[in-house]
Amino acid sequence: MIGRNYGNCRFRLDPDTRECSDRHRSGTEFRGFGDGCAVVEQTQAGTTGDSDYDAVGGGPAIASVVELFYRNVLADPELSGYFANSDLTKLKRHQVQLVSQVMGGPVTYEGQALADAHKGRGITGGDFGRVVVHLVGALEAHQVPDDIIGRVVKALGATQGDIVTAS
Repeated sequence: MIGRNYGNCRFRLDPDTRECSDRHRSGTEFRGFGDGCAVVEQTQAGTTGDSDYDAVGGGPAIASVVELFYRNVLADPELSGYFANSDLTKLKRHQVQLVSQVMGGPVTYEGQALADAHKGRGITGGDFGRVVVHLVGALEAHQVPDDIIGRVVKALGATQGDIVTAS
């Protein structure tokens, strides 16, 4: 089991445990990404009205994070097979939209519902965890503050049930 602490958020990469998906925590809002899929948007305390999206540098910074994320995911032999016949340009565009929306940016995710997009792919909890580790690594490489990473991880935890389809 792999785990990381980000502020008040502890994300354990155990397929049966998603401590970050507490949907009743004060200051939490849900935004849908299609049928049955919601992501947590945590109120960004301590900011002067700027979103996490603005704090990290907006669209260009998020695009750079996503580019590094996919470079690392595709280099991971345990994950690369999931993307063998994928349109990577489209995936990257949707990932930028998704991360931008999670971070409070002026972007709306326009892809399929996450459950539909991952249906039948046989994604395990371990695979999900590896993807989270790669995204966190990309965020850290871009010097994104831990509190922002914590909010992103919390959002990812809330989507695990829509993405993990195998045990």
